[in-house]
Amino acid sequence: MIIFRPEMIIGNNGYICHNKTRNLETTLRIDTMKQLLVTAAATALLATTSFTVQAGPAAFVGISYHFGGKAGITAKVLSSDKADKAVAALGATYYFNAKAPLGVDLSLGYAFENAAALVGYDFLQKQPAISAGWADVDDNDSARDVVMDTDEL
Repeated sequence: MIIFRPEMIIGNNGYICHNKTRNLETTLRIDTMKQLLVTAAATALLATTSFTVQAGPAAFVGISYHFGGKAGITAKVLSSDKADKAVAALGATYYFNAKAPLGVDLSLGYAFENAAALVGYDFLQKQPAISAGWADVDDNDSARDVVMDTDEL
């Protein structure tokens, strides 16, 4: 004979479990769905950016701070090597004095002449992060068009 108490329910796997166990299962499932959603959005963002940008990638080296209170050095690949443009970036960070010193982030920001500022999300630290530093971008003066004098034709 099976006696059901109010705190007992049947879980998704068909077994009888305690409400606390069911709540943990639900929480883990929601966290997994959130991670999949963020990953899908990041992939879509990078795919869209790569099709609309007419420039090549650029290197970025700088400092990063995540809102959990840790600072570190970071290296990223920017989606564009042109100055004065919005960019997407994918990078890795080493955080000083952290229990888990490595971070991998996806960021959006702006590339200036030989610099960039970025805001993003660090997936390993599970924290928003900001970065600033040197970027190997072409400034607008070096990309001047060659103008031919029509009198010489």
